[in-house]
Amino acid sequence: MLNGKDVFKGLLVEVASVSLFLFFILFFSKVM
Repeated sequence: MLNGKDVFKGLLVEVASVSLFLFFILFFSKVM
């Protein structure tokens, strides 16, 4: 069973990766 800290860390990593992905899409759409 996961504890709260592991769940929070996993959620934080997921949010960070998604925001990074969206940032790259916006960046490349502006460059192209």
